Amino acid sequence: MEDFLEGYRGFLQSDGYKGYDTVLKGSKDIVHVGCLAHVR
Repeated sequence: MEDFLEGYRGFLQSDGYKGYDTVLKGSKDIVHVGCLAHVR
């Protein structure tokens, strides 16, 4: 996924999968925002 997001700047909306946290750790250019589709 790092290759796919290389050079991207903006928001990444996703579910709560913890793997995204590892990929985005330390990124200043990508803001990870959650998906509210499954909020109860």
